[in-house]
Amino acid sequence: MKNYLKSLLCMLMVLSVVFALFVPAFASVDTATAIVMDKAYSDSITSNDGEDYFKFTTTQYGRVRLYFTTSMRPFTVAIYDSKNTEVKKWITTRSTSGDVAYSQTLDAGTYYLKVTGEGALGALGASTGSYDFRLAFNAETKGQTETDADKNNELKYAKEIKADSTVSGKILNDGENDFYKIDVKSAGSVTLKFKSKMEYYSIYLLNANGNSIWSKENNQWDASKKQRTDEYKLELSAGIYYVKVNGIGSKGTLIKLPVNSKGSYSFDYKFKSANTSSVEPNDSIVNPNKIAFGKKIAGHLSITDSKDYFEITAPKGGVMIGFVSYLSSYNIRILDADNKEVWSSKNNGLAEKATSRKDVHEFNLAAGKYFIVIDGGTGKYNFVVSEEVNLAKVKNVKYTKSVTNLKLTWSKVAGADGYEVFRYDEAKKEFVKVGSTTSKRYLKMKKLKGGTTYDFKVRAYKKINGCYVYGEFSEEKSTTTNPARVTISSVKAGTKSATVNWKSVNGASGYRIFYTTDRDFDYATRVIVKDAKATSKTISKLKSGKKYYFKVRAYKVFNGKNVYGNLSKIKSVKVK
Repeated sequence: MKNYLKSLLCMLMVLSVVFALFVPAFASVDTATAIVMDKAYSDSITSNDGEDYFKFTTTQYGRVRLYFTTSMRPFTVAIYDSKNTEVKKWITTRSTSGDVAYSQTLDAGTYYLKVTGEGALGALGASTGSYDFRLAFNAETKGQTETDADKNNELKYAKEIKADSTVSGKILNDGENDFYKIDVKSAGSVTLKFKSKMEYYSIYLLNANGNSIWSKENNQWDASKKQRTDEYKLELSAGIYYVKVNGIGSKGTLIKLPVNSKGSYSFDYKFKSANTSSVEPNDSIVNPNKIAFGKKIAGHLSITDSKDYFEITAPKGGVMIGFVSYLSSYNIRILDADNKEVWSSKNNGLAEKATSRKDVHEFNLAAGKYFIVIDGGTGKYNFVVSEEVNLAKVKNVKYTKSVTNLKLTWSKVAGADGYEVFRYDEAKKEFVKVGSTTSKRYLKMKKLKGGTTYDFKVRAYKKINGCYVYGEFSEEKSTTTNPARVTISSVKAGTKSATVNWKSVNGASGYRIFYTTDRDFDYATRVIVKDAKATSKTISKLKSGKKYYFKVRAYKVFNGKNVYGNLSKIKSVKVK
């Protein structure tokens, strides 16, 4: 019996060694490898390593997508949370493709990805082999996941969405519609940035009664990318609206054949209030907003509210409207108390690439009640009605100057908010604005060219709602900057003579040379060179053996008078 027990004990010890050598040593979350999003990783499942764990973190709610490729058949991947509780598992079979993509929405936190070679039967029939994978993350708004076909396929089951959210949906069946409800609290702009992975899609905006008020149909994808992206900006009044999406389109050129597409889509929903001060409804002469002179009015036109009426009582005389428009085009009409048009400014469109337009409209009215009608496009606008502004002509334009700087001054104009200065541009052959001021009645200009003539004119302005009303231009004022300082390059001695050489100065009409035997220049003889192109002059009848000192300066003739530059530095030479 003792020998039998010894033999059994030896056998158990051998089996223990064999088990330790051949049974796989599985990994755990404690030994998980840390990974990051959007980076590819490679690993393998072997007979000695049947499980792999990877640790990753999400910083906000969103969708994690796992892209996985392997030759293993079958295999299983699963996600666990920080408490090692299973969140999601995907079990494959021997017929599963080697390239798969899985997705799962997760809250912010730490998670573990587990990979095994097991299938539906667990360890029985498990496979081994290498694999590659990558995790990707897209932030989402919680609650806005892919649409279930049974949830929002009718208007009454429309899913309500909030501004600044992202909606994900999917068309699963032919002719299926998805509905979303939006509650626009105030007039403003709704932007839908739509991305479709269907061959065709159509999108509609419905009013509170379910009637279509806007649509974009038959939008075909880019076949090379198998997707399409569009952005829609809609100006809406306050109210309840519905967005309807389907995969309906049509193929063909001469003969259109209906198409029912399927697939996923998503869109970002954003809202920006127009911040209106006008009170709705004011879409007819029956319900206008009563306004006063000098008060700023902010209004908005939408796809369901295309016209706004305002009532005003005007004194006799000139009237101005300072109008700021963000509409693609706008019209203003003035109606009298009998609903007769007495003035209009129509088709005021935006310039190319412009986002707004500012205008001052002027007209005369008899005293009485009038209606201002705004229409023509969709978007926000604002305006101020004012009595006519008359600004006087700017007078007494004067200047002070140097070689490269110039300062203009002028007299005050009553009622002006500021002034604009224009300078004649030789290249453009017209006056162009070079500066403006507010209360200051002067403008300094620097880095001008020396010895150059400039022509200026000035006008006053007043702002009505940020729009400019201008007075008459001043008389043109011409002036010239001083010539630059001359540089003497050399003075060469001759027999009873000396030759002075200098560098030419821009704009000079000529030069003046001063020479003397007195180093302090208490007295000097002057020689005038009237040739603007001259760069040298020989001075004769000098005394042999005497040392002479020279200075040169340029002059420019302007309005019959000489304008002088600064004297050069002294150069000297001893005459032969």
